[in-house]
Amino acid sequence: MGDVLVALVGRDHLNRILPAVHQHALGHVARVLDADRGEVGGQLRRAGVPVERAPQGISDAPLALMIAAAARCPFAARLMMEAGIDRLWIVSTSGAWRAVDDAVLRIAPRREEAADPQRQRPYIPVPGIGDRPAAVIPAEAPVADGHRA
Repeated sequence: MGDVLVALVGRDHLNRILPAVHQHALGHVARVLDADRGEVGGQLRRAGVPVERAPQGISDAPLALMIAAAARCPFAARLMMEAGIDRLWIVSTSGAWRAVDDAVLRIAPRREEAADPQRQRPYIPVPGIGDRPAAVIPAEAPVADGHRA
């Protein structure tokens, strides 16, 4: 597993942040960790996140959001901070927990500022399509077995 973003969120933030996570194509790599279903630290460990050097309060947190998208962790962190979540870390495979701040976000491009945005392709007409009238099928056309439709 690559880098993982771990954010401590409140239940009131969860209803706002989850739609944004899905809207930005991170929903399939996101997991809500609820202490009602077991200790958050244990859930992180079972998901493959090294928790030996986790900051104070992770294991007994009531609710956390984990996003396992190595290359998109800075982008996901920016999304969280814009939603008002400020307790978040990027966890490396070596077990280092790096708190996210503005320095980390400076390297994360916004979606509209992507390095290689998809350009609008020019319209290229296809020969034979659009230059002849559509075939007209009579209303009383016989069906293949000889019966009418």
